[in-house]
Amino acid sequence: MSLSSRERRYLQFCGLFVGGVLFYLLVLLPLWRGWFEARAERLKAAREFAMLAEATKAGQALSERLDAVCKSLGVKVPEGSPPEQRAAFVRAVEQAAGRSRVQITNWVQQRTRASRPLGSRDGAGSTESFNATLQTDQAGLVAFLKALSELEHPVVATRLEVKNNENEPDKVKGVIELQTWIFAENPEGSGE
Repeated sequence: MSLSSRERRYLQFCGLFVGGVLFYLLVLLPLWRGWFEARAERLKAAREFAMLAEATKAGQALSERLDAVCKSLGVKVPEGSPPEQRAAFVRAVEQAAGRSRVQITNWVQQRTRASRPLGSRDGAGSTESFNATLQTDQAGLVAFLKALSELEHPVVATRLEVKNNENEPDKVKGVIELQTWIFAENPEGSGE
């Protein structure tokens, strides 16, 4: 089967056309798509980097503010995971009680409330309350309250109920509610 020159030109033209379409679909179109996607990705990354730089500056400012507030209050930002912070707080209160001759007969965690402690490194944490039943004399109670005010852990006594002990007139029984702030764990350490 022989083809005329016109048919050969037609077949060549069709072959060239199909080759051009295939070259466009298989080579040029993916290159153009890749270029546009890479450009869009670069722009998105630049925007995210600018937002991250701004957030880092804001985080550093909050960290400095937190350090200044903690320094003025005489407390330090608790370090470690929330359970470690909780345990360190309980230990510190129990040590203050021991130095003040206060016997803690019952220690109960009351509630946890999500909050945003001032300048917390990632903006989240919780306010936790503990009830402690106390037994001591009046001087021991005063010494215990003074020791609480000198703790490096952030602490607020939100409620204090004191009654004279009926069996021992020189002793008092009481319930104190202590509140502390537990900061969310900072994945990068203390940031200092």
